[in-house]
Amino acid sequence: MGPEDVHPSCSPLFPHIFFKNQFRSKPTCPSIGTSFAGKVAIVTGTNQGLKLETADQLLSIGLSRLIISVRSIAKGEAAANTLRAKYPQATINVFQLDMSSYSSIQVSIVYIEKLDSADLVILNVGVRKTKFELCPNTGHEETIQVNYISTALLYILLPPLSIIGCGLAFLSRKLSPVAPALMALRKNVAARSMRIGASTYVDAAVLKGKKSHGSYIMSWKISPFVRLLYTADGKQITENLWQETMAELSFADVQGILDSLLRRLLVLANILKSRA
Repeated sequence: MGPEDVHPSCSPLFPHIFFKNQFRSKPTCPSIGTSFAGKVAIVTGTNQGLKLETADQLLSIGLSRLIISVRSIAKGEAAANTLRAKYPQATINVFQLDMSSYSSIQVSIVYIEKLDSADLVILNVGVRKTKFELCPNTGHEETIQVNYISTALLYILLPPLSIIGCGLAFLSRKLSPVAPALMALRKNVAARSMRIGASTYVDAAVLKGKKSHGSYIMSWKISPFVRLLYTADGKQITENLWQETMAELSFADVQGILDSLLRRLLVLANILKSRA
């Protein structure tokens, strides 16, 4: 089942979908014998928490080389040393990446392009702010900058790979003073364990096939996008957002990169068609 087979859900997010996701969904984990031997993975923001656990789970199924990106090299090396001690057979490298800086993203692409190969990228860097703050490097609200704009730039600049992105809430307005307390309560009552949470990434990266490409995966299943995106208004919002994103990232010629990729794909499709 791919994204074209999924129809918008009629169930409200709360309480139906929320309770089903948090309390009734069963994790899907790689079966015994699943092997990622010989594979190379890049995981961004891997010095702690869910990101570090994701890297650990990939290494546990035999990942041969792990490349982690972090803002602080010292913290990244500390995390890498923990993983190296646990998985001595794997090669683990660290490079610096600051998702609030366009220049840092462009430098990281130079590093990635020098790799012999990479099979998988998990874009896992994100922030969640409880107050409005501007990113000093770009002037945009920091959550939108890191979680969307910079992630879009990194995604487009990366060589064609299997890419998994995380879903993050956009908190770009002034919140009530009680918001942090409510968020903490929700975390304590309904949050998944680190191991279960990380398994959603491993499931998407290892177990889901090509039909999941371009899909929204929630609770280990290909799921509908938000209902708005299936409407005329949603399609217009999507188009407007796309045009604004292309304009913001025009300094990196992202539209040219995408156009070039499309031309190569069309040539490849014609070659395959002629051989059929």
